[in-house]
Amino acid sequence: MRAKFLLVSIAVSLLVLTMLPATSDADTTANYYIEGYVADIGKVPMDGVTVYVTDSQGLLSESITDETGFFSVGIASNTGFMTISFTIYGYTVITCPNTSFQQGTDSLVLNLSKAAYNPTTHVYTLTGSVADMQCAIMGPSNGIVNGQITFGTTPIKGATVTLTPAEHVQGSRDYSASTGADGEYEILCPTGSYALTVSSQGFDQSDPILVKVSGIPSTVNVTMVKSELKKYLGLDVAHLLMLVGVIVGILLAIAAWFLSRRMNGPHGLEIIDDSVAEDDDVRYP
Repeated sequence: MRAKFLLVSIAVSLLVLTMLPATSDADTTANYYIEGYVADIGKVPMDGVTVYVTDSQGLLSESITDETGFFSVGIASNTGFMTISFTIYGYTVITCPNTSFQQGTDSLVLNLSKAAYNPTTHVYTLTGSVADMQCAIMGPSNGIVNGQITFGTTPIKGATVTLTPAEHVQGSRDYSASTGADGEYEILCPTGSYALTVSSQGFDQSDPILVKVSGIPSTVNVTMVKSELKKYLGLDVAHLLMLVGVIVGILLAIAAWFLSRRMNGPHGLEIIDDSVAEDDDVRYP
C-alpha cells in the first residue's frame, strides 16, 4: 500500500513540475536595466519607439516605449562597448543624454558611467523626464534609397521601383520612382523600414526586399528576370499573332481572287434600240 502511495506521489510531483512555466532567457540574463524617456521636439512623449541596445557581438535586448515615452531595456552586463538606437517611422534621434553619436551610423554610444545608477534595483537612468526635455529627443527625418535595375548587365529603362512601409502607421504611404536610360533610380522618403519591389514590362516582379531607410543613403541594386510568355497551340503570343496575320492575309487574297474571277468571266450584254417599235426591239447579244 505504501509502495502504491509512493508511486502516486512521484507521478503527481512530476506532473506538477512539467506544468510549471519555464523561465525565459531574458529573465535569467537581465542583470541590469537601462531606463529613460523619449519625446519629439514639441515635448510630446513618443509611444511605440523601438529601443535597441547592442554590443560588439550583436543585439542584446530591446524595448518599446509606452504612452508616456518610457522604456526599460534589460542587459546581462554593464561593462564593455554598447550602443543604443531609437527607431520609429519618419523620425531620427537628435540627442540623448549620456551618449555620443557613432560615426557613420544612426546608433549612439552608451556611456553608463555618467548615468545615475541605483545599486538596489540595478537600474541605470539614462535620461531625465519629458517635462525638462532631458530625455532622448527625436525629430522628423528623411532618407534616400538609390540603385540600378538591370537585366544581366543591361540597364532597364522605365522600371518602376516602389517602397511600401513595413508597418502601416499614420501618415505612411508608398513611394516610387522610374528608372532612367541608365537603369538608375533615387527615392526620397521618411526614415523607417520598407519593402522594395520592382516591376517592368516583360519582366517578373521582383521579390520584396527589406530596406531600412536612415540618414545614410541605402543602395539597392536589383537584377530582373524575363517573364515566361504564355503559349497557345505551342506558340507564344507574338508568334501566334504572326500566324493569325498570315492566315487572315491568305483568306483575303483568296476572296479577292474569287471576286475578280466572277467579274471578268463571260456574261451577256443586252442593248435596247429605242428607234423601233416596242414589239420590234432589236436585241444584240
